[in-house]
Amino acid sequence: MNPSLFRLRTLVLCLGAGLALSVSAQQKQLEWVTIPPVMNAPGTAGAPPATIAPDSDTPQAKPVDPKYRAKIHTELAAAYFQAGNPKAALEETGIALAADPENVQAYSVQGLVHAQLKENAKAEADFQKALRIAPRNPDVNNNYGWFLCETGQPRQSIQYFLNALKDPLYETPDVAYANAGSCALKAGDLDGAQEYLLRGPVAGRTPRAQAGQQGRRGQLCVTVAQPLSDIKRIPTLPQREF
Repeated sequence: MNPSLFRLRTLVLCLGAGLALSVSAQQKQLEWVTIPPVMNAPGTAGAPPATIAPDSDTPQAKPVDPKYRAKIHTELAAAYFQAGNPKAALEETGIALAADPENVQAYSVQGLVHAQLKENAKAEADFQKALRIAPRNPDVNNNYGWFLCETGQPRQSIQYFLNALKDPLYETPDVAYANAGSCALKAGDLDGAQEYLLRGPVAGRTPRAQAGQQGRRGQLCVTVAQPLSDIKRIPTLPQREF
């Protein structure tokens, strides 16, 4: 058999295995968003009716911390994004960034939403803002790399996946390796694609990665290892106000 043909067939098999692993990891990450209740906030269970003036001895609710408010609305935005409701997602990121203009994850989620809507200039601006605030954030680097790869810049995207992998605490290195392998293949780098795709499954089996996948529950992280159109949909969530 022609050596080049054999290597290409090997890459195709590796790519299939790598993407299968990353899709499995991505489906597990559909559970990463949990929305903790804001106690005694308007509209939540246990809050006094807004029309009733409390007695002077009634403890008053403390103002919601802006960073916590931003975190909640960013998680809502991520949930709406996964549910296929970009309008609601953008409304939530707007509220999050109004509360905390330095919220890196809100910019990252907003960038993904704009990318899904093919508003690439807005997505680029969102990712650049996130990278200016936290240039080493592995999730932002992974997501921006995916954005570059999906917008015709696969060769430039590789560096951002590698930036994500530099973080020793990065919880989903297998996803970044799968992305790097897929994008290297798009760029025509067969050797690089083979290297990244073979490393991905090994990285995903490390205790750090496995612990990270379990620890995703209750935390916000958006990482993409497949086109947005292929992401499994979840039911649309009701609006919440804080």
